[in-house]
Amino acid sequence: MSKNSKIISVSIRPEQHDMLRKAGKIKRQGISELVRNLIDEHLEGTSAFDESVDEWLEEAAQNKDMTTKELANDLLKRYLTPDEKGRSVSAGEAFPVVLKIPVELKGNRQELAKWLQSRARYILEKLG
Repeated sequence: MSKNSKIISVSIRPEQHDMLRKAGKIKRQGISELVRNLIDEHLEGTSAFDESVDEWLEEAAQNKDMTTKELANDLLKRYLTPDEKGRSVSAGEAFPVVLKIPVELKGNRQELAKWLQSRARYILEKLG
């Protein structure tokens, strides 16, 4: 473990732990790395990155009027559960689609959304 890492305790349901394990295998990441990445993706810009992770998580949860446990559960539910039709993807049932997003779109939510929609249409044409 890195000197810059802090240990925190989060209580999750057994099925969420299973989802983390499966997602970790698919992404070839450990559970801790996967959770750190989910936090980075979900909470980027909500707090300064030089703060410790637990303080940052607590602040993000407060900003959303949630407990840290509720926020962690929300992250797991949002990013690791099956979609609205009950579909989930496990190892061997998927292929990756890699998008190289232009740097100038970072921070420009509206233009990024347009760009992603155009790529989604292209992927749908090619795969559908």
